[in-house]
Amino acid sequence: MAARKEQSFQWSREARRVQVLNDGRNLRVFDHEGFAWTLGDTDVDCAEKLQAFLADVRDHDSDCAERILDELPEAWRERAERNLTKADDDEVIR
Repeated sequence: MAARKEQSFQWSREARRVQVLNDGRNLRVFDHEGFAWTLGDTDVDCAEKLQAFLADVRDHDSDCAERILDELPEAWRERAERNLTKADDDEVIR
């Protein structure tokens, strides 16, 4: 008889959560469940997408969100920490 599989994903706490792609222009980020998400700096709303992603991860596993933030390259960390509130006449900043 085969052993019963674990029902939930068991992510190693030592594994990297962020893979840098295309010299930092894109990222592959693994969430708290081990799913991979790809973010690109050519997206107009990449900072907003990154912040929403981190907020979702933080809701489920704050340690995982902090590890992702720690592993982000500098340009992506700035996007994650950027205040996205802006006036209607402001230029869109990636």
